[in-house]
Amino acid sequence: MSRAILSPKAGEHALKSPRKQLFPSSTVIPVAAVLTAEQFVETRFELADAGRWSELVAGEVLHLHPPDEAHGTTILNLSKSLGSHLQAGQEGALCFELGIVVVRDRDTLRFPAASFFRDAGRFAFADVELTETAPDLVVEVASTSDRRAGMADRVREYHSHGIRNVWVLDCIDECVHVLQRDALAQQLDPRETLRGGAAIPGFEMAVAELFAPPEWWS
Repeated sequence: MSRAILSPKAGEHALKSPRKQLFPSSTVIPVAAVLTAEQFVETRFELADAGRWSELVAGEVLHLHPPDEAHGTTILNLSKSLGSHLQAGQEGALCFELGIVVVRDRDTLRFPAASFFRDAGRFAFADVELTETAPDLVVEVASTSDRRAGMADRVREYHSHGIRNVWVLDCIDECVHVLQRDALAQQLDPRETLRGGAAIPGFEMAVAELFAPPEWWS
């Protein structure tokens, strides 16, 4: 039986102990002045790794650990499956690491692993670094310890911003948490199927396939 990292009740998503106690908090780096989301985007390339693993939380820079191999494998598998579904005729814009402003007035800017905008053109966000538009779906990956430690806050921010659907892909327990705003959370294990629902109609993927090593590894 896999262990949930989020509580089953919507709006009360918290990491369960003892795992919660083992995970260090993400590192917030104070700056001389509180940054806006736009100022952060303008200067992020001056940060370590060109700011790819940095976000803005209440106006302060947050540095996350670079994702591990399992993180990359999971997103690769999901992107291939979603890409095939979109090529078959599904409308919408699928984005990776697009900045989403979830809080203003001491801005918080998150960069989820993936986001999907059902009513947008396929390339609507091709040259966009950040947006305040709420996507229909956000995908996060619970891989490194700091990402797991901060996941409850992320989910609350997404729901408060009007994002109805959040998927949290758990690389450690190999399960998916389906978190809809104003609904009970669901946890899907490898024997079950992840479905797009109203966000991505017709999309289906076996949970086990999300965490499978690429074929060329074998």
